[in-house]
Amino acid sequence: MYCTKCGSQMEDDHQFCKKCGARVGEPRHPWQSREKNVALAVIGSAFISGVGQMYVDRTLRGLGFLFLTFLIIGIYMAVVFAGGMDVSSLGPRSEWYRVVILIGVAIKVWSIIDAYKLANEFNKKLKETGNPPW
Repeated sequence: MYCTKCGSQMEDDHQFCKKCGARVGEPRHPWQSREKNVALAVIGSAFISGVGQMYVDRTLRGLGFLFLTFLIIGIYMAVVFAGGMDVSSLGPRSEWYRVVILIGVAIKVWSIIDAYKLANEFNKKLKETGNPPW
């Protein structure tokens, strides 16, 4: 068992932490002691990439996924509206559509899987130590 205040390892039968004196079972911050709903994290990232990461308090990672999504949308729009773009050495423009869409789908799937793993990691660490992992 781990202390919920300082995170140090404790014996199971102790009522107080030897290191900091905290009572066993008291959450450090009650608003942080709740587990994250894994389904909510996955659904959030399924609708908008990065929302699931932000839900489990990994805001910068979530913003990174959001940035990648908007970047892919911008590239797709540039390919769609760039009628005079010379892509003859790279194949017809229709191939660009497919490549950009596949990259976008890959980022979306990556975001969903990452949100799932982060929510599970958050909950596991919360159960072990009583504190959020980050």
